[in-house]
Amino acid sequence: MQWMVNDLSQLERNVEEVVETLGLELEPIAVTFSDSPDERGVSRRVRVCEAFDVVRRENIIINFS
Repeated sequence: MQWMVNDLSQLERNVEEVVETLGLELEPIAVTFSDSPDERGVSRRVRVCEAFDVVRRENIIINFS
């Protein structure tokens, strides 16, 4: 499996390969920690446990404070 990502389409192919190889029903999501919010993210009042489902369903970035 090649993990070098040069563009979004390559990332999408990598995700598809992981989902297929592991037989996952849903695509994985990622979590990162930062001192500043992601400018593409939305600020929304949700519980942390709910955020994972929101991200999966809506394919968005959520900023927490």
